[in-house]
Amino acid sequence: MTTDPRTVYDAVASELAATSSATSSKMFGMPCLKTNGKAFAGYYEGAMVFKLTSPHHTEALNCSIRPAAVAP
Repeated sequence: MTTDPRTVYDAVASELAATSSATSSKMFGMPCLKTNGKAFAGYYEGAMVFKLTSPHHTEALNCSIRPAAVAP
C-alpha cells in the first residue's frame, strides 16, 4: 500500500465518487470532493482537508492529538 498522500487522496476520492453522491471537482485549482455542488473535502499542500461544521469544527480545533504531518 502506498503512503504517497496524493495517491491516497485519489483512492479515497475515487471510492467516494463510485459509492456515494460525491463528485470529484476542483475549487480554486485544488482537487476537491463535492456533494450537492458544495465542497466538503479536498487535497491541499500534501494533505486531505475537510470542511467541518459546529460542533465538529470546535472539537477539531481543541484536539490535542495532531497527525505527524502537521505536528510542530
